[in-house]
Amino acid sequence: MNSRLWFQNLPELRLIGEPRESPGVTVFPVEAAAGPGHCPYCKQSVSLYKYGTRIQTMMDVPIRSKPVELQLVRKRYRCRECGVTFWENLQCFDPSRKMTKRLVEAIKQHSFVKNYSEIAAECGIHEKTVRNCVKQETG
Repeated sequence: MNSRLWFQNLPELRLIGEPRESPGVTVFPVEAAAGPGHCPYCKQSVSLYKYGTRIQTMMDVPIRSKPVELQLVRKRYRCRECGVTFWENLQCFDPSRKMTKRLVEAIKQHSFVKNYSEIAAECGIHEKTVRNCVKQETG
């Protein structure tokens, strides 16, 4: 698999290690390609400093019918001007789920030709999550 080609549609992310494959899932270690340019609250750009990190597991579109996990190293920043602490904002992720927006769109498209349990098994998520993704669009 060519992981560089696969990441072309996620320009906000940068691969930071080799993908790991196991029998049930492919794991990509990633981080944001660039830090925030300014504080989202006071708009000062020179007053930011890193204030911690955490690893989040986010799901992405399957590769060869195998679920894909993104091990996202997410950074937290603090503004010296206003004192606000915030996590970097990545637009490629759905704000209400731990998955990429392109996975949500793929689930909606597959819901016309596959049943929810098949989609859930292929994507490595719960069937209720599939239902909620489809319901959000139609409801």
